[in-house]
Amino acid sequence: MYLNLRDKSVKRECSRCGTCCKKGGPILHLEDKTILLKGIVTHKDLVTLRKGEFVFNPLDEKIQKLTREVIKVDKKGEGWTCIFYNELESSCNIYENRFLECRILKCWDAEEFLRIFCKNTLTRFDMINSNDPVIEIIREHDKECPCDRFET
Repeated sequence: MYLNLRDKSVKRECSRCGTCCKKGGPILHLEDKTILLKGIVTHKDLVTLRKGEFVFNPLDEKIQKLTREVIKVDKKGEGWTCIFYNELESSCNIYENRFLECRILKCWDAEEFLRIFCKNTLTRFDMINSNDPVIEIIREHDKECPCDRFET
């Protein structure tokens, strides 16, 4: 069962059930860069989903091709649970410094979340110094191995 963000009859306030955390970590937005700069979360905690990759869209509950690159918080093990979710305590290990999507997501009222979903998102280039030589390697890799050449 997936978290139905369009069903307003489910709840009226957060009960810290962890359902949203178990459905995957957030996509990072430009506002989240400050959390990364603080060093609370490192690149090892994140994953890049490249333009053209197939991903599960929790809003439509369908596999879709990404139309842009996004950075996402990684998952634990084989499931989709966010790596920062503490299942024993039903809490977030970085709650005081949680990301924008986590701060605004209300499973009982997704209006605010839907306004920002996949907008103003971070990419690898937002996280790397503009004169870092790795940028050219990334660009060459994207050119030689584009994800959007794959079909369903």
